[in-house]
Amino acid sequence: MPREIPGPKGNAISLFLERVHNPLEMIQHLTRDYGTVVGMHVLNQPWMVVSEPDMIGDILVHKAKKFNKSPALKRADAFLGKHDVLIIDGEEHTRIRRLMQPSFHHKRIAAYADQIVQHGRAWSRKWEDGGVYDVLAETGDLTRQIVIEALFGKHSESDTNKISEALTVLNSSFLELIRPFSKLWLHTPLPRAREINHAIKVFDKSIQSIVEERRKSGWEEGEDLLSTLIAAQDLEEGAQSLSYQELHDQVTALYVAGHETSARGLTWTWYLLAKHPEIQNAMIREVAAALGDRPGTFDDVKDLPLTNAILAESFRLYPPVWTLARQAVEDVEINDYLIPRGTSIFMSQFLVHHDPRWWPNAEQFKPERWLENPQPKRPKYSYFPFGTGPRMCIGETFASKEISLLLATFAQKWRFSLCEQSNDPPELLVELSLGPKDGMILQVESV
Repeated sequence: MPREIPGPKGNAISLFLERVHNPLEMIQHLTRDYGTVVGMHVLNQPWMVVSEPDMIGDILVHKAKKFNKSPALKRADAFLGKHDVLIIDGEEHTRIRRLMQPSFHHKRIAAYADQIVQHGRAWSRKWEDGGVYDVLAETGDLTRQIVIEALFGKHSESDTNKISEALTVLNSSFLELIRPFSKLWLHTPLPRAREINHAIKVFDKSIQSIVEERRKSGWEEGEDLLSTLIAAQDLEEGAQSLSYQELHDQVTALYVAGHETSARGLTWTWYLLAKHPEIQNAMIREVAAALGDRPGTFDDVKDLPLTNAILAESFRLYPPVWTLARQAVEDVEINDYLIPRGTSIFMSQFLVHHDPRWWPNAEQFKPERWLENPQPKRPKYSYFPFGTGPRMCIGETFASKEISLLLATFAQKWRFSLCEQSNDPPELLVELSLGPKDGMILQVESV
């Protein structure tokens, strides 16, 4: 007999409405009250929250074919596009991911590393000794420049600003876009709905104009991601390349993922270093010994073990991608629980990464835990900042290398500290990615 899934009885619509503004808070509340496997019904639809690593491994890896992306995420296709690799399933996902894979080959990422460091060094020269900056806004602008150049090569500042302004609105509206009946709401004359629709149009038109410009130029292959996507062909399926709409939607996915996630990951890491000056000083010494004053390279990252451990611990405490969602496409039994077809399942990196069963002193920033040899035994899927399995984030290596290189680049020149304007601890902003609600004000001083 399958085990009964614990959770609130009846229709939990009141709980959903009470906490829909903050889904992370809702997931934490359910886990505190009912444990690491929770089931409930919302609008007569079965939902689950799963925080057991072995079950997460089954859902994302071992039995991945029995689960599709969540319908909630697919409601964001008004923004992301119907062919976006983030939301498609089955054979379409397999084919498009295979076409995208060459864009993230080791040699390609190594080439992007030079661009990342150049942008980082140029940006670090803008700051003044003793200056106070909102590093969330600063890193947003910096990573926007990096992802625009990586995607499209050199482009006008006007195009970049239009995309960035629209994306700011769309990121802040993500929870509104994935709620039930959101598409009906978007057709209302309400001011917020009009603002989101305008942002969608501006973002879509800006991306479309860049793709169109490249198409008119003869689709010549260059060093940017757009060129590699254009040139990609699915050899297993014959000479089948991305259609124009598929190409458009993948560019959208890469821009969204490559900009916001990296900016917030870097921001959280600088905040943690500002709170722990002794760890920051050790990182500065490591970077100075490895690089001196010269620009860092892709190959240097492996020679920065403490810097990499700091980033891993930052991703543990503040994973920019804070949750994943799937829907069962058939009845599935996992750990003696019967998961009915149609159940939406939420697996939060934030919850699992803070679980004291796997992470002693889980609320503390302890990069040294990643330098232990051998590593303590913990479940394989107790750490998954970029997801795992066949749908693991395709840009994981790019994002990790980007943030590591930027940490090293700024450590050659600046030390971060908290100041009177700092929000400590910061209130969490739960959107598509996890950020600090009121920015991140820090002071910088010359190394």
